Amino acid sequence: MNLFRLLTWLLVIWIFWFMIRNYLAKETRKKPAKPALPQKIVQCQYCSVHTPESEAIQHDTLWFCSQSHVQSYLAHKKAADK
Repeated sequence: MNLFRLLTWLLVIWIFWFMIRNYLAKETRKKPAKPALPQKIVQCQYCSVHTPESEAIQHDTLWFCSQSHVQSYLAHKKAADK
């Protein structure tokens, strides 16, 4: 009789675990992935590479892909103005 009681409890625990596992799996499948919002793309004034605006560096009204390109652009502009 003890073996029957043990098997019954194991079956109840297994069913409970199976139901919880399936419920949690369904909950994770229900959540839709958030689509990425489109970003504005800007062109580097120095090298013409296109970069998302959130990653670009702005100097006055001009956009650059890196700080070194801002410095290079300003150096070339200063040399051309002489």
